[in-house]
Amino acid sequence: RKLRSGRFEVHCGGTLINHNTILTAAHCLQDKPGIQPITHVRLGDHDITTTDDGAENVDFTIAQKIKHPYWNPTTLDNDIAIIKLDGTVTYTTGIAPICPPDDYKDRTISKLLRGNQPTVVGWGETKEGSGSQDILRQARVPMVAQKRCKKNYQGVQDVTISDIHLCAGNTKRD
Repeated sequence: RKLRSGRFEVHCGGTLINHNTILTAAHCLQDKPGIQPITHVRLGDHDITTTDDGAENVDFTIAQKIKHPYWNPTTLDNDIAIIKLDGTVTYTTGIAPICPPDDYKDRTISKLLRGNQPTVVGWGETKEGSGSQDILRQARVPMVAQKRCKKNYQGVQDVTISDIHLCAGNTKRD
């Protein structure tokens, strides 16, 4: 999120999928009273507190926000969205689209990942309540069986884990 001061603040992450499209979570685009809405996207940064980290970031204004038509902020169902940028991204060593998982087409992802530890990358909290991070981080997380995941979310009001969800993480990383 670009602040009025011109500084950037990490609000959410996203994934570049082509020259002008970002995949993100719908909850990231949810307007909240008293909070400036997201208007910009920054690509290619590593440490938002410095320009001396070797990262060559580029900023884009958001042209369009498209939340999944069945996004439900109460149940968190269909928490996915598309951001269209106001320009065209030039790919570099540090800015490139995600590789489509063509090898996984028509296969059950949860079965393929069972026993594996996918890598998650983001700016999220490292401790509950710590807020977003200034430096991009990554962690390997274990896959969690649907049965266990459903049990873990039983106490969360209105949230139901179904077969369309993937669960990963443990008490230290998720």
